[in-house]
Amino acid sequence: MSADPSSVPHVAVAGWSWTTIMVTVLNVLVGGGLVAWIKTRPKMAEIQTQREESEAARLSARVETLEKMVEKLHAKIDQERAEHDALMAIMRHRVANSRATLKAIVMMLRVNPDKVTEALNQIETMLSEQEAAEREERSAFDRARMAAAAIKDAVLPAAPPV
Repeated sequence: MSADPSSVPHVAVAGWSWTTIMVTVLNVLVGGGLVAWIKTRPKMAEIQTQREESEAARLSARVETLEKMVEKLHAKIDQERAEHDALMAIMRHRVANSRATLKAIVMMLRVNPDKVTEALNQIETMLSEQEAAEREERSAFDRARMAAAAIKDAVLPAAPPV
């Protein structure tokens, strides 16, 4: 039961059937889509590469900005730590002076209780000298802090807003 090829009517003779039309349309759509995908694939890859590069550049710039901020914060912490250490030294010196003064009072009163007025005058003199020395230490500390701030402002320009 083989069919003779001459017995099958040619499309020009038989006309277009709906099946032929649908298969042709599907071939055109699939083929066109495939061709479009093949042609646009390099451009899509280029766009994706550019997007990734711009994102990497943006993130790199952000990381640099954050690293600079961290460096400034570390410098500020170091400066504040140094200031705190200096203030603590001043306070320790002050406490030591107060203890020495109290010991001097007790010693003077035990040695010669009759000369209380004289001892009080000497202790008042000692206290005023200590207070003057403490004021000088504090002003030296404040001057050093202002000088450090002036140097920092002269060396480091203000950071741009992020």
